[in-house]
Amino acid sequence: MRKVSFIILLVGLAFLHLKCSSGSKSNCYNLRCADLINPSGVTDRPYFGWYINDPDDGEIQTAYQILVASSPDLLNETDADFWNSGKVNSDKQNHIYYTGERLTPATRYYWAVRSWDKDDNESDFSEVARFDVGLVKNDDWKGAKWIRREDTTNENYTYFRKHFTTENQVERAMVYVSAAHDFELYLNSELIGKGPGYHYPQYQYYKTFDITKYIQEASEYVFASRTHWYGQGQGRPKSDNGFILKAIIEYADGNKKVITTDESWKQTQVASILSGQKQRQPGEGVGYVDQIDSRLFINNWNQVDFNDAQWEAAEVIGNHPVDPWVGEMQPNLARLFEEEISPVSINKISNDTYVIDFGKVYAGTPKIQFAGDESGEEVNMMGGYTLMEDGSVDISTNQRTDLSYNFILNGSQATFKPMVYMGMRYLQVTGSPNELTQENVNFTSRYFEVDDTRSSFESSDEMLNKVWRLMKHSLKVGTQESFVDTPTREKGGFLGDSWSIGVSSMAAMGERVMNLRVLEEFLDSQDQFWEDGRLNAVYPNGDGARDIPDYTQMFLVWAWDYYLMTGNRQFLIDNFDKIEKVAQYVESHIDPVTGLVKNLSGGGGPYLYGIIDWPATMRYGYDMSTTIRTVINAYAYTDFLIISKIAKEIGKQEVSEEYHSKSEAIKSSMNELLVNDRGLYVDGLLNENEKSSHISQHANAFPLAMGIAPEENVDDIMADIKDKKMSMGMVALRWLPEAIGKAGDGPHLLDLYTRKDWDGWSKIISKGATMTWESWDALETDQSLSHPWGAVGVLGIQQYILGVKILKPQAAKIQIRPLNFGGRLGFAKGVVPSDRGDIAVEWRRDGESFFMTVQIPDNVTADVYLPAVDPESVNSIAINGEPGSGKLMGDHFFIGTFKSGNHQFKL
Repeated sequence: MRKVSFIILLVGLAFLHLKCSSGSKSNCYNLRCADLINPSGVTDRPYFGWYINDPDDGEIQTAYQILVASSPDLLNETDADFWNSGKVNSDKQNHIYYTGERLTPATRYYWAVRSWDKDDNESDFSEVARFDVGLVKNDDWKGAKWIRREDTTNENYTYFRKHFTTENQVERAMVYVSAAHDFELYLNSELIGKGPGYHYPQYQYYKTFDITKYIQEASEYVFASRTHWYGQGQGRPKSDNGFILKAIIEYADGNKKVITTDESWKQTQVASILSGQKQRQPGEGVGYVDQIDSRLFINNWNQVDFNDAQWEAAEVIGNHPVDPWVGEMQPNLARLFEEEISPVSINKISNDTYVIDFGKVYAGTPKIQFAGDESGEEVNMMGGYTLMEDGSVDISTNQRTDLSYNFILNGSQATFKPMVYMGMRYLQVTGSPNELTQENVNFTSRYFEVDDTRSSFESSDEMLNKVWRLMKHSLKVGTQESFVDTPTREKGGFLGDSWSIGVSSMAAMGERVMNLRVLEEFLDSQDQFWEDGRLNAVYPNGDGARDIPDYTQMFLVWAWDYYLMTGNRQFLIDNFDKIEKVAQYVESHIDPVTGLVKNLSGGGGPYLYGIIDWPATMRYGYDMSTTIRTVINAYAYTDFLIISKIAKEIGKQEVSEEYHSKSEAIKSSMNELLVNDRGLYVDGLLNENEKSSHISQHANAFPLAMGIAPEENVDDIMADIKDKKMSMGMVALRWLPEAIGKAGDGPHLLDLYTRKDWDGWSKIISKGATMTWESWDALETDQSLSHPWGAVGVLGIQQYILGVKILKPQAAKIQIRPLNFGGRLGFAKGVVPSDRGDIAVEWRRDGESFFMTVQIPDNVTADVYLPAVDPESVNSIAINGEPGSGKLMGDHFFIGTFKSGNHQFKL
């Protein structure tokens, strides 16, 4: 049994699945602002999106009109007092940025949209949606002071409280809050929310919560918060111990009440948490082992009638901005979701020791209710990933991280629940005074913003289905305050990991908010550390400038993926100079003799001049002595090509042509100098420009996937790739299914996903994996068993098994082209989310017959191909029940370009 609790403003709203109410004449529904439904805390330059649902098939949107007003009653063409876009001829359905009258901070606005169809028929306006602008400038925080409890220890847990009363009927109440590093905010014991995301203090994030439903009448209230500061680490800058809040309560009579943090707030130490002594992983800074003494619990500390007379006044650091929070705080729109997971089993392995199995690896916190025993007795716990033969937790697979907990009993009833999340599957409990059961044990799983209901996949191959489920679960575990490399050892937002997780979460989860935020964070790292155009390898972080060259190169691929999926041209416009600097950094290392990138500066130790893949065993012998590396140059080609595309999209035609020429030059040099006499790519060139003798799968899959390899060499390259089975680790993993898919080898692609005797997803599943690992050999090499970057394989399933690929930005045009699996796969079906609606595909093969049904959303066109299971059947194709035909193109029939609606194909 799972109980879902959404730590968000909009409790109960289903993300991206709202429809217009029955009887509405508007075609526009699922209205989003900043990619969220009715969001709070957006900037004064929000953007808008929607779906359309026209009753006619084959419909497109030819124009739209957006109204924004200060009241729902003003949402009409005559009275809209903030923005009337007028009729805009465009098919765009998202990332339409506000250009109306200046929006006021801390204010609610209402909006609606209507659209025109292909025949220029206009719909009615949609139902009303809303958005709340947050605190935009530092002046908007006027009156709010950063406060703290002074403490010189390694870790600081503090309670804060503030009483207030309301005098009239409340119309609207909002609270804006931030802390370094974390907070939990309560109002009269109701949990309002948690946060914020980590960033450097000059970019400090804040969260906005609508608390109107908690303040409905004149009464007495209390804000109560538990905060946590614990130094620096991967993905977490040091910052400083501080807390700030501003609440604005608007009464029905037009008056307001403002509550801010100041010297009137009370504070005290969370004395029951005795941590800060022993680090869980000293090299990574993920926090300290939790030692919790329930005898020191302050019960009811967050309730309005609690007596805080003995608490001290908060120490005031200063009005915002104040050192170190000297910049303008940024809204963090990514929402935390928490889900209570019940154990799948609880085994008593000795008189006083239980081992709890939660069924999968999750990120979160255990929660156990203890009762009885003498006060002062201790319960010791240990989280873990695997078990020993005797059923106890095996700490050797815990990523060299101490996952222990210590809980001191109070002789009565006490609930153990730490604040800081970790990743684990098992929890071993020794010394429990009471029997542990399903009723008193659970695990609070957490993740940010991803929605695993947005996509689906099922096939006739059960192992393939297991691989899909493994990868989707991994995305949830890895989407935390950033796209973390692991929720256990590092919790760092590494760029290579973030790229894999971010792109996959867009494709399989419909995620948009986290991707935009994290993309912009890495661009911040360029401002902060890298004048030459590089990006930090992990950011934000506690150890300053640190890069990995090919991680920087990956950023441009991520930026283009983001644009293809969202159509957010404004992101490209606003950030073009920084994005181009990445390409300029790469270009500055082109060797004039060879025309190829040589010793791309950056990294260090095993990352020097490029990581290629990781851990080292996952390079499968890649020749790291090369100074000109094939993988680095393949990325260089792709980077230049992407800059060319971006420049064209934003109207910089000369720049586009310039970078297109550069990409072609790199391709030409690669094909001249990096190919051996067998038509295969070597790993690179050595110091004297001599070819390496090593031929890796990396060096051949990259050029094939990226469109560098000459057509006449494809068969030889594919033969070598197939011979090496799975010889890639997670850093490079995206490109192997793409290379195989582009070559059209369905059976081998299926083998890649399902062969247990090959390195790969099915092999680790057969070894007990419940989420993707850091490497295929993680058990043997002591690597992480909770690294979500391997979830990038969802892209290959969507693009080559379902066959769905985006051709034009915002999925305005797609391709549906499932591979031919030679009878190895009987059926596949699934849903792929897009910014214009869900794309559904179902196909089935029966001998030499092939059946496919597709659902194309309104305002989307699709080029449809069927695998030529029988090349002679080109004139025996049925399209929507009528005779049709196709054009044989390679191993597929091109059936035509189709508009929205349900379409059936048979051959």
